[in-house]
Amino acid sequence: MNKGKTDDKLAEKWACDPHTIRRWRKAGAPLSNEKRMRTWLAGRKHLPPGTTTLIQESRAVETSNFASADQKLPTGAAFALKRLEQMEARMFTQLSRAMEGGDPIEVKTARESWQKVCEQLRKADLAIEQSRRDAGELVPREQVEYLAGELSLALYHSLWAIDDIVPLLVGLESPHDIFKVLAEVKSFAHQSIISWLQRERAPGHEIPKWLIKAVSTERNSNRSDDRMEAYAKLWAVMKTAMQGVAQHALDKLKRYKETEQKFNKATDPKERSKLYQELEAVNKTL
Repeated sequence: MNKGKTDDKLAEKWACDPHTIRRWRKAGAPLSNEKRMRTWLAGRKHLPPGTTTLIQESRAVETSNFASADQKLPTGAAFALKRLEQMEARMFTQLSRAMEGGDPIEVKTARESWQKVCEQLRKADLAIEQSRRDAGELVPREQVEYLAGELSLALYHSLWAIDDIVPLLVGLESPHDIFKVLAEVKSFAHQSIISWLQRERAPGHEIPKWLIKAVSTERNSNRSDDRMEAYAKLWAVMKTAMQGVAQHALDKLKRYKETEQKFNKATDPKERSKLYQELEAVNKTL
């Protein structure tokens, strides 16, 4: 067969021009063995566009079948990152299959495609993160820790209201009266926290307006009047129980002091020993 016609057929097979075929032949290309030829092409730094396209199209059926199994994603810019993430997973699977197949040119093509998608995904992820940070949706950990500390201090200072409220609870028996006092505590504590957050601070340590707004907004605690009354009843029960515990402790202390006086006055060793044992017994329960 005429060598020129052979070069023309090889050029048509590998989607390049006859000159490229002759150049490859001089470079030692195994043109007569397709599998070895693919391996040889994989080692070339540059390939004709047509050859690269041909190799990619040789896997079009497999790729098409694999892609058709993917769940269809919605279009639009809002879903761009999700589409890129699925594209990266698909490209990585194709790379894994190419490596299992052992075809060097397919491995090279699949790796380049996967790397391009990874780079696009990296840039998109960084752009979205920066956009969210600029919009105030992402807050640095250092700032969150500072804000948490300020909220803790605000709560601490608001609890000083207890000193003024506790005396008002003494003697109250009606759950309604108790709840009324506790409601005043809640209102005072809430306003105290807001005032603490609104105070002037050094530059760079200001409390964000969105946090002050969030704290200032009255929130529905999902507690009905019946449930709040139940809490007030619980408070009354706890109060009664604590009064009983306190009285019991006072009785024990009174008994201890009386026994101590007897012990100090006693002169008989046996009596003193007996009183000492009583003191030890009472002391263990205090």
